[in-house]
Amino acid sequence: MSRLTLVGLALTACLALLVQAGCLLAPAANLLNAAGLNMTPARYEGLRDQTVAVVVETEASLFREDPAANELSLRLGGTLTEEVKKLKLIRPSKLREYRDEHGYDPVDLEEFGIEVGADRVVHVRLNNLSLRGGINFFKGSTDAIVTVIDPGTGLIEHTEEISGFTFPQNAGIETTSTSEERFRKLYLSILAQRIGRLFHPFDPNDLAALDSKIASFR
Repeated sequence: MSRLTLVGLALTACLALLVQAGCLLAPAANLLNAAGLNMTPARYEGLRDQTVAVVVETEASLFREDPAANELSLRLGGTLTEEVKKLKLIRPSKLREYRDEHGYDPVDLEEFGIEVGADRVVHVRLNNLSLRGGINFFKGSTDAIVTVIDPGTGLIEHTEEISGFTFPQNAGIETTSTSEERFRKLYLSILAQRIGRLFHPFDPNDLAALDSKIASFR
């Protein structure tokens, strides 16, 4: 057998192995997904089996009812209830009742948490919230500081800053295609998912699915 023939057979065998490996990639990925081995772990797991109150404050909510604060509180509460095992959520109306009594100063998180019977308070402070990327298109951005407090002890259990959270990442959404209210709800629902990932495992591939939300939104 010639040297050229041997080289040809070796190349054919290598090609066969590569094809076989490629065929196995998809089933292997599926097995990883089913077993949850591809999941990114929660950065803080202390909300499991806890009664949790969500408090969202913006620059506007310190003086009056703010639709953005209320919307994010509702969306984040829904995400946590769905994704964190055995989490019991304090009704958002409890915060409105507290503010009716105490006014629109920054919420005393320890006092509020004790008053409503929360084991943990998840506080989100939004700074520099903007829904415009220009005159003619919507593009959301904000800086968020997320803090988990144990109202019983007053201790901060976890804190994290999400700086410059922008959506959409690239082109914005033309103002002629939707209303500001509708875009605000979309942006805050995406932000709620991003904040929620701090507290539950998630598939990093899900981040790519955000583009489809824009496509279906237009």
